[in-house]
Amino acid sequence: MTTSPPRRSPRTPLASPWITVQEAAAYLGVGVDTIYDACAKRGLKHVKLGHATIRLQRAWVDAWAEQHGAKVTT
Repeated sequence: MTTSPPRRSPRTPLASPWITVQEAAAYLGVGVDTIYDACAKRGLKHVKLGHATIRLQRAWVDAWAEQHGAKVTT
C-alpha cells in the first residue's frame, strides 16, 4: 500500500520568497501607503504583476529599510 503525501490546505501559503505589500508593511510596522510610495518614488525594488498586483522579496524590503530607515543614536 502506498501513501500519498499530505495535501496542502488551499489557505496554507507555500514557502515563498515573495511577500505582498500588506505583508511588507506589517513586517516593517508601517502603513501600506508607505510601501506603495516607496515602490513608486523611492526605489523599493518590486515586481508588478498585471495592473495592480505588486510583490516584493523580503531581502529587498530589508535593504530598502536599511537605506531609508531613521538613524537611531544613543
